[in-house]
Amino acid sequence: MHYKTWWRYGNANVEKHARRGFGKGRREVRIKVVGHPGGNSSNCVKRARLKVEKVIGRLLKPSEVIHHVNRDSQDDRNENLVACENQSYHMLLHCKERLTS
Repeated sequence: MHYKTWWRYGNANVEKHARRGFGKGRREVRIKVVGHPGGNSSNCVKRARLKVEKVIGRLLKPSEVIHHVNRDSQDDRNENLVACENQSYHMLLHCKERLTS
């Protein structure tokens, strides 16, 4: 493993590690869960999705999106997470936040 990759992402052999998302300054924590239908090619699922699935007691559909109320993608407290039925509703929440702030 290249040193810069290790410094940015941590040890790839551990079960839980932060990975940089796409976009400027975005970070989200992913957890390796083998066999989860929402996992990516390396079986990693966003921690926020796992927390919401545990609270509501079912798996989220692929179209459902998790919204962070305070816009901090690493803050996965239950009171900071909102499950949106689709990306359109998620964007509506962001537009409402911009109008009220």
